[in-house]
Amino acid sequence: MNFIKFVMSEVYVMMFDVNLVLQVANILKLWLEKVWSKRPSSLLKKPSLLMCNQFKAHVTESTKRLATKLKMHLAVIPGELTSQLQPLDVSVNKPFKGFMHEEWAK
Repeated sequence: MNFIKFVMSEVYVMMFDVNLVLQVANILKLWLEKVWSKRPSSLLKKPSLLMCNQFKAHVTESTKRLATKLKMHLAVIPGELTSQLQPLDVSVNKPFKGFMHEEWAK
């Protein structure tokens, strides 16, 4: 239980950090460079599509420039369509977050 409370407290602190967008944008940049760009089809320099939500870190100018460099198209999902276009967000993430909030409240 202490681990869950620690994780939730770290998430809570991050949520209210004024630099959250920059932090997430940097993490996204690192992930794109180290993971996304190393997948098999990217090694063949084929164009790709990455779907993301409207969170500001996903659509910064630096993210868009990196996407162009990696021959990647960003498809931004409008918030009201998340449940239709990202079913795992509804079927996995939402119950997980609910569980975490319940555990945190104990």
